[in-house]
Amino acid sequence: MLTRRDFLGTSGLALAGLLAAPARARRAPRDLPFFEWKELRDGVWATIDQSSGGNVAVFLGARQSIIVDAKFAWLSRTLRREADQLGGADSRGNPERPLRLLINTHHHADHTGGNIGFSPDMDVLAHENAAPRIENQFDAYGRQLDGAIESMERAAPDNEKAREEAAELRRVRVHFEPGDWVPGRVAKGERTELDEGGIRLTLHAIGPGHTDNDLIVHSPERNVLHAGDLLFYKRHPFIDLPSGASSIGWIESVKRAIALCDDQTIVIPGHGEITDVTGLRGQVEYLQALRTAAKRAVEAGTPREEFLGTDLPIAADYGFEQIKPRAFGAVYDEVSAGK
Repeated sequence: MLTRRDFLGTSGLALAGLLAAPARARRAPRDLPFFEWKELRDGVWATIDQSSGGNVAVFLGARQSIIVDAKFAWLSRTLRREADQLGGADSRGNPERPLRLLINTHHHADHTGGNIGFSPDMDVLAHENAAPRIENQFDAYGRQLDGAIESMERAAPDNEKAREEAAELRRVRVHFEPGDWVPGRVAKGERTELDEGGIRLTLHAIGPGHTDNDLIVHSPERNVLHAGDLLFYKRHPFIDLPSGASSIGWIESVKRAIALCDDQTIVIPGHGEITDVTGLRGQVEYLQALRTAAKRAVEAGTPREEFLGTDLPIAADYGFEQIKPRAFGAVYDEVSAGK
């Protein structure tokens, strides 16, 4: 039987339910990648898929790479294998620019479940407030792995390699411990400068917004910004008050992100399609409109349950309709509390 030690040596390696749409079948031949990767700029790749967790970015350097966010636990081996190959492979199939650092934009399990595929042999970095929250999510990660086989069979019934990877994760699930997901490096303060093998990134932590541990990942040289879940592009956002969310702080964080952008900046949201600075402006407008509507409702004595069904014109065509009541309720609660 493969032990946890064996796995960690050889791997190379409720929020999920709320955010994940039902996994859609991918009838691709088994030799094609599981993920659809898009090259946004030279050496910057991303994959977006609403059924597999938060959007991922990969920054390639001369000899190594950095990945931002890690999706669900059951995808960890598949994500790592494919991301490792984006920079090319040698004649033996070994990555020419292997991943050396994983950055978590925040602690939510659809962005950190996949940490298990990276933490054994490479650095994982997150905001200092994220580490204890990630450790406390061990049961959630376990549930992701318990359903690994079924999840992968629904998502990729013809992708034999991905199904094998998910099955192996499920088999060794019993050997994992909470610390296997916890980042070994933390970002402190409002600004952290990184230079990892020539890949220069700036991490910005403005304050409580989507959570109390949001990181904006900015590459000034390549003019690309990963906003994490501070940006739900054309989707109702998940407002996690128990994890320190603040709609006012969220607005301020996005405004600071906007200040980092010009008209050519590529913006990767936590959820939704790739966008630009207009997507960030839309997030501010949504939150401001929602706060205005909530204030009017509270002042008029509108009951909370009635407010949950309010129409917000700016979001008439938004996705994640299942999250709308929670978003509206969270802002209603904030306003009712005088925040």
